[in-house]
Amino acid sequence: MEIEKLDYWDSVKLLAKEANIEIEKYQNDQFVGKNSFSEKEKIKLINKRAQEYFTANLKESKLPLDYLHNDRKLTDNIISSF
Repeated sequence: MEIEKLDYWDSVKLLAKEANIEIEKYQNDQFVGKNSFSEKEKIKLINKRAQEYFTANLKESKLPLDYLHNDRKLTDNIISSF
């Protein structure tokens, strides 16, 4: 629905509304629907998952830690804080 500048879920909702189909009871995705998460909560969740991802990757490889310690002169305490 590029003309209306709608994303996929908003397009589905619009088409369902036009066809008089109630889709709210079929939605089980946490990001679908207005009642599930506010925009701020979505951003917090995305940031938390990104932090978990990068923390896990940082622990798996020696190269990033070497860069942070040697080139950026960061301590373990500073690295874990950020």
